[in-house]
This record gives sequence, structure tokens and C-alpha cells, in this order.
Amino acid sequence: MIHYCVSFTGLQEIAIQDSETNPRWKKSIDQIVQDAFYKSKIRTPRSKPQKIECVVSKLQIDGLQLVRIPLRTLMVTPPLEAMNEDEFQTALNEVLEDVPDGLKQFVRSKSWEDGHSSGYEEVVNCAINLASELKNSASMVV
Repeated sequence: MIHYCVSFTGLQEIAIQDSETNPRWKKSIDQIVQDAFYKSKIRTPRSKPQKIECVVSKLQIDGLQLVRIPLRTLMVTPPLEAMNEDEFQTALNEVLEDVPDGLKQFVRSKSWEDGHSSGYEEVVNCAINLASELKNSASMVV
């Protein structure tokens, strides 16, 4: 097993494990950073996304000492904070602008039904997909 340390400068350090026995399963640096973000719960504001410095090191034990071998320093944007209700309504209304009035309530209801258990972002994604399908269907009829 290979162990890595991901240091989010000034915030937190996260340990990540990786398989060294099967090269096909070996994680890329990007995957290691992504795993660290998931474990850390570090998020950036939707209104003003910010990048943070991230140092990825390989951890080894040398005698009784833990040694960090720096692999890469990156500037990365953490995942966005979850949408609040106002952001959700604004995003959904933007999607519905291109939907005919007679279908807006259908798109709103169907998107909520399909996506609400995964959060506001997924409801908006469902609305985008449904609006796109409706638009493509309408263009095929014309």
C-alpha cells in the first residue's frame, strides 16, 4: 500500500492510500487530490470560487521517521459549496426561460421528481437535460 499526504496550504492535511500491487488501479495525482477534497469537506463559495495551494507528498517510513517526499504542488479549485435555495431558484428560472410557457410547470415538476434526492444542483441538471430534449424534439418536428 502506498500512502500519500495532501496538504491544503493553511487549511488541512489528508492522508490517502493507494494500491501499489496493481498498476492499473494506481491513482493519478488528480485522483489523489480529488479523494482528499472529498474526505476534507473543503468547499469554495459558488459566488466567488477560489483556488488553494495543494501539496501532494508520498509518505514513507525510514526507520522510526515518517518521511514526506514532495511530488507536486498545484493550485486547485475545491468543489463548490452546495446551492442554497435562492441560487437554485435563479438557476432553474434561467433554464426555464427557453422553455415554452405551457411546458414550464412540467419541466419544473419532472426535474424535481428526478433530481431532488441528490440536491438542488441535480434538479437544475435534470431541468437542463429535459429542456434540451424538448428543444431538440421541437426542432425535429419543424
